[in-house]
Amino acid sequence: MTILGIEQVTYGVTDLATCRTFFSDWGLKEVAHDETHARFEAQNGCTIMVVDANDPALPPAFEPGPTLREVTWGVATAAELDALRGKFAGQPGHFETSDAVGCIDPNGMAIRVKSRASARLISRARRRMCGVRICASIRRVPCMNAPNPSKSVMSCSSRIV
Repeated sequence: MTILGIEQVTYGVTDLATCRTFFSDWGLKEVAHDETHARFEAQNGCTIMVVDANDPALPPAFEPGPTLREVTWGVATAAELDALRGKFAGQPGHFETSDAVGCIDPNGMAIRVKSRASARLISRARRRMCGVRICASIRRVPCMNAPNPSKSVMSCSSRIV
């Protein structure tokens, strides 16, 4: 399975205006916003969503205050996404749609894995930008900090090749 990398991170925030300024000053391109959301893009195509923390569509916060709410990982093909179907079953917040699977990990973080229609083009562009190829894989590992350490969670590891 080829994990292309992080496709999107979503933050729940309490001061949208300040966050918009922060991410713009950090060099991200704001591509859309309204009174409760702002969407930014990094040079590698990753999307950063900044959303009012009270938005009911957000996954639950794993700590008080403004914080990261969800990380979306991208896979290269729909077949690779299909190979993950059912692997998150039994985890809190488990869901499956036609283009994504996800759950809440034992630490309270929402994770999602999504297929990307333009994955090959993006993958090639990322390798050209970096000058290296990064290979990543998802595997199940024991979670020692979870309430029940015998349960396993998804883990992503990567290496430069």
